[in-house]
Amino acid sequence: PVQFTAYPTCCPLTVTKTVDPPGAKQPGEVVTLTIRYANTGAKTISDVVVSDSLSPRLEYVPGSAQTDRPANFTAAENEVGSALLRWELPGTLLPGQAG
Repeated sequence: PVQFTAYPTCCPLTVTKTVDPPGAKQPGEVVTLTIRYANTGAKTISDVVVSDSLSPRLEYVPGSAQTDRPANFTAAENEVGSALLRWELPGTLLPGQAG
């Protein structure tokens, strides 16, 4: 998994991305990317946006995005000809909340 923490000093949001199944892939093979987020700080975070720019070796399967809370999802072409996936999570994310 790849893990990032944004704004670690004021309002840490940790985002982890995993691929299933792991390991090398063949062209045309379908994989599932799972992106998890967590408010690992002590303050409430508002209006979180999570985005993922896919590499040119990947393409988004329309209609396959899922989320565990209400979100505004968009998929647009990115600069390498693949997809930029974006989830806008309106409202608040309390300390310890994750999805």
